[in-house]
Amino acid sequence: LLRASLERAFALCAPEAMVLLRMVYLHGLTQREIMRMSGWSESKVSRTLSRAMEGIARDTLNELKRRDPWLELGWQDFLDLCETHRIGFL
Repeated sequence: LLRASLERAFALCAPEAMVLLRMVYLHGLTQREIMRMSGWSESKVSRTLSRAMEGIARDTLNELKRRDPWLELGWQDFLDLCETHRIGFL
C-alpha cells in the first residue's frame, strides 16, 4: 500500500521536477549547480523542488486515503513507515 501510493505520486510529478529531484537526491548536486546548468535562477530551482516535494507528499497521502479511507496517516507517519520497511523514494 505504501509503495503503490508513493509510486502513484511520483508518476503524477512533472518530468522536469523529477529530473531536479533525481539530480539533488540521487546525484548529490546542489541547487546552485543545477541553477548554473539549467540557466534558471536559484529561487526557481528551489521553488520547483519545494513544489515537487509538496506535491509528492499530498498525492501520496491522497492515494493512501483513496485506497484505504480508514487509514489516518500524516506525512511524517508515512516517512517513518517507509524507513521501517525500507521503501525507497527515487
